Amino acid sequence: MIYHLFNANVVHHTPGMIERILQYASQTNYGGVNEHFFLLTTYTKVSYLTINDVNYVIYEEIFKNNRFVNYIFLSNSFNYLNSLFKISKKDTLIIHDTSSLFGRSHLFWLFLFLRGKNFCKKVSIVNWGVPDGTLKDKSGIIYRILFAIKKNVLNNFRFVITMSSDDEEKIKKQYELKNVITANYVKDAYNEYKSGIKKTNIENQTTKIMISHSAFEQHNHIQTFKLLERFKDENIQIICPLSYGNPDYVKRVIKEGKRIFGKKFIYFQDLIPRDDYNNLLASLNIFIANASIQTGLYVIHFGLCTGLKMYLRDNNYNSIKLLGFKTNNVRELGTISFSEFKSQNEMNWLEHNDKRAKEIFSADEKIKIWKNIYNYNPKTK
Repeated sequence: MIYHLFNANVVHHTPGMIERILQYASQTNYGGVNEHFFLLTTYTKVSYLTINDVNYVIYEEIFKNNRFVNYIFLSNSFNYLNSLFKISKKDTLIIHDTSSLFGRSHLFWLFLFLRGKNFCKKVSIVNWGVPDGTLKDKSGIIYRILFAIKKNVLNNFRFVITMSSDDEEKIKKQYELKNVITANYVKDAYNEYKSGIKKTNIENQTTKIMISHSAFEQHNHIQTFKLLERFKDENIQIICPLSYGNPDYVKRVIKEGKRIFGKKFIYFQDLIPRDDYNNLLASLNIFIANASIQTGLYVIHFGLCTGLKMYLRDNNYNSIKLLGFKTNNVRELGTISFSEFKSQNEMNWLEHNDKRAKEIFSADEKIKIWKNIYNYNPKTK
């Protein structure tokens, strides 16, 4: 059995990921959908989401539509522990993002450490983002012990999965790992996103610019506003999705966005349906991600598949360039003219990126990777 550990409260990501796992199960693992089992925690709230009461019916509908019964909602840490103890050393466990026990992530790592090496070697973890610092950077014997425990567990895992090349190198260095791979969830993103491609812009049309995709400080919204302030009298529209993140930071972003751009500044604080979000992305002229860490991959991959002009930096920029794509860098914003800023990508860029996107963001290559992660073996069931 392949067990998946998800936080059910991350409603803007988890349902879609589960749908994809089920959709491609016949191609990624020998036992198909019946080989998967989902452990969905409901007791770990997500502080950065504005949704207080999550409606778990969305999961029930997904499972019903797929005639799928291998799932359980875990309402507390005791249920969580009980379920994890039922996972045998013959099973596979995929931990999607970080987890905790009794409100402490350290207890979760300690639990895995105590389960031992033989159990951990059947476990893989997906890191949706790798922070810059570690417990090792903090002073005190307790932090050094906790770091050593986590390092031991990570080294014993089958795979530590990251979503960008920079994150792969970062976590390798932090924990001295040799079991790190970069992979994204199986999805035919190229054809799905291409269906939402926008028509060629007409001259003098408003230039629609989306700045980041959420409301965390690391996105540096206000710094980006200041870079674009010299274009405030041009025919532009600044769009900021602020659906999740730091509430205090949201207030500062809104205040500064209104001050600089006035009625040209548009924001929204509610999560919108995926189809509506895709329609928004398809209507954009420019996307700016002024964050040093890996973040916003959904929008970035959408942009690479549809020809959206993007200004990225550091982790995102480096990873996309390493994959062979051509894109713009945020540092250009301080010197280029408005004409250069709003101009569409050159045709040779578009053709080059389209070819690479078709190769990388179709489902086939991802299926090969996840077969390996799931330890696909047609000789055993």
